[in-house]
Amino acid sequence: MKIKQLIIPTMLLSSIAQAQTFNFDIGASNTGWIEDSGNGDNNNSNYIAGSVGANEYRNYFTFDLSNILGSITDASISITLPTGGVLSGDTNEIFALSSVDSVIGQNDTISGNTALFDDLGDGGFLGSTIITNTNGSQSVVIDLNQEFLDEANSSSAITLGGSVISLNRDGSNEYLFGFSKELNDSQESNVKLNVTVDPNGAAVPEPSSVALLGLGSLGLLIRRRR
Repeated sequence: MKIKQLIIPTMLLSSIAQAQTFNFDIGASNTGWIEDSGNGDNNNSNYIAGSVGANEYRNYFTFDLSNILGSITDASISITLPTGGVLSGDTNEIFALSSVDSVIGQNDTISGNTALFDDLGDGGFLGSTIITNTNGSQSVVIDLNQEFLDEANSSSAITLGGSVISLNRDGSNEYLFGFSKELNDSQESNVKLNVTVDPNGAAVPEPSSVALLGLGSLGLLIRRRR
């Protein structure tokens, strides 16, 4: 059998390379808040952040990563902001996420833990966004940085702390994500981690490597036909 030419379509090579990653959502396994006095209720899934009177509230979001096979190469978090969930005299507020030293599980006691309140806003910066003062429900999406990826890829579970870093601190009510517990009884549908995963835990193969794979596959097909 004489073979005149082997042609590997560019589209085929592109499909092989792109097949190395896939996207999916992970619902939060736990959400909540704690205020600067240490007051907090881990059974209350409300994730309010900001200030109510003289007290500041910070929130947290925990995700179970134990079922991920491979490396997370990109991530963002989607947080539902309920109708009427923003109370502020300002047009915009800045909400930031930071790393947390410990993982806050559903059965953990958090009340009286002022150190935990500090940890929810003083860890490494993971991402932020500007939230506009509106009355309607919206989805707040925050891209997460390399520090998050590094922590997530070395952990089976992770907690992110959230805080409003644009507070006026004048004793007025100024908060985000108010009434978030009333969205429904399952906070997993309200807060999601959107991840891109490489199941092989490595970068997408170089085009030359993919070409060799394609040649090998075509070679096997040709030998079978002979």
